[in-house]
Amino acid sequence: MNELSVFNGNLPAKLAMQREGGVIVRQGMAANLHEQCRAGLANTALQNTGNLSALAEHLTSIAPSGERRYHAIVDAYSLSATQRIARW
Repeated sequence: MNELSVFNGNLPAKLAMQREGGVIVRQGMAANLHEQCRAGLANTALQNTGNLSALAEHLTSIAPSGERRYHAIVDAYSLSATQRIARW
């Protein structure tokens, strides 16, 4: 049995199936790329939030009067990053 026998010699049907399969593969690849980008954004946001938090703690130890402001900045960054990731 050759591959055309499944379509009873109907080449347009075979070509349509191949085209549809290509669309599905492209959609899958696009979805995978989207998830990889989103994970990269999340990873960067986590690293930045950790670095900013550590810096806020350090600054609090040398200039305690700014503690509220340091943490407000970290919180603002974290909230903004969270919203960006959710929208992505």
